[in-house]
Amino acid sequence: MERAKASIYRWPADFAGFSAELLLTDGALTFRGTVRVGTGRSAGPEIELAGADGEQVEWVGRQLASLVAHRRAPRRDEAAPVAAEDASDHPLGVLVTTDDRFRSAYRVRGDWITQITRHLPEATLRVYTVSRETAPDGRFLPSHIAGTFSDPRSGAITRLELLDERYVEVDGVMLPARRSVISQSSSGVVTRVVELSTYRKAER
Repeated sequence: MERAKASIYRWPADFAGFSAELLLTDGALTFRGTVRVGTGRSAGPEIELAGADGEQVEWVGRQLASLVAHRRAPRRDEAAPVAAEDASDHPLGVLVTTDDRFRSAYRVRGDWITQITRHLPEATLRVYTVSRETAPDGRFLPSHIAGTFSDPRSGAITRLELLDERYVEVDGVMLPARRSVISQSSSGVVTRVVELSTYRKAER
């Protein structure tokens, strides 16, 4: 588990964030703006997106906050005690459980965390890393991800999300360039794409 966590690409500890031009494609609609992204744990992305409504801006904020959370340097106190079950012949690897507040569980195959399960109050979330790309330093970034949200009582899947992520190297740091999200639920299918360009690294 520790080897798999160490193989995940993280930003340098002294990386302060960046600003970029932002393009949101929501179905047949497009919106342009800017975003400022910090690496602090309390401040969310600052987004300006001309013509977009509040729900669209909020959605973009959640996507960028997720990207930041998975790339920033981890804190030492983020680790939770783990227990592993011997199931190395499972296609997704060994099952590893924790006692954190989400009762998180992982499947680990070699240096690859292939599945993450988290029990939220409103849903059970399962995330599968289908494929990944290699950063210049040899660590890995997820490229294709599938996620399911299911009812915690019945187990029925209420939403499916398919993510396609792309990255670009800027001054030695791998930054998000594009996230495409296809989401299917009882409300229908929604396709949205967030693209970033013209980056400026923040100064500490």
